[in-house]
Amino acid sequence: MQCPTTIHWSGDKCTLLYTVGISKLGFRISTKSSLNLVGFSDADWAGCPLTQRSTSGLCIFLKSNCFSWSSKRKLLWRSLALKLNIVH
Repeated sequence: MQCPTTIHWSGDKCTLLYTVGISKLGFRISTKSSLNLVGFSDADWAGCPLTQRSTSGLCIFLKSNCFSWSSKRKLLWRSLALKLNIVH
């Protein structure tokens, strides 16, 4: 991330608190090991030429293990406005 904001840091804090909270379920992190938390995200803008939908996704890795991911396809507002015939 090139310009992290307080929102990004609070998201990281929530992730770490979640990780600590599930430690009773068998997920252990040694205090002697380095905690390497890495996140990747990507998105396209109207990637599908037929539907004009955008796709976004993210993966969060702790060390080399992906423990959270998400992928979503969204409808563009422009195409919704055209369907509703509300473009000025």
